[in-house]
Amino acid sequence: MRVKFNESGQQRMFIDYARQKAGISMRKLAINNNVDYELLKKYHQERCFISKEVFDLLCKISGVRKQELNVGYLPEYWGQVKGGKS
Repeated sequence: MRVKFNESGQQRMFIDYARQKAGISMRKLAINNNVDYELLKKYHQERCFISKEVFDLLCKISGVRKQELNVGYLPEYWGQVKGGKS
């Protein structure tokens, strides 16, 4: 599943908050939690919606309850076109 924050900029703020709570850089956050650094950068730049697994991981790191956040959920393959780029 994908997690969609309802307001622009909220996903970036959430990742920054989790990074600050951990007290490490974004690269170390990615390495320590087995998340691809380039993918975490794309999530931070809000190029794509964050995956539920990474969202759960960042919630655990930051100590934020999921119910407190104003988010929606989308299917895993949301936005992809069947058959490629047609």
